[in-house]
Amino acid sequence: MATLSTVGKQFSETPRTEKEITVFADALADMLCAYLANLAAMSP
Repeated sequence: MATLSTVGKQFSETPRTEKEITVFADALADMLCAYLANLAAMSP
């Protein structure tokens, strides 16, 4: 979780437009879903 906290902190330190926030959030959600799918595929 430290990495996710760091990403959020770094992202929040710079002013962003609503569109930039939406694009970033969507990409982050896609990465998290892919990570969780990968974990599920690896478990017995």
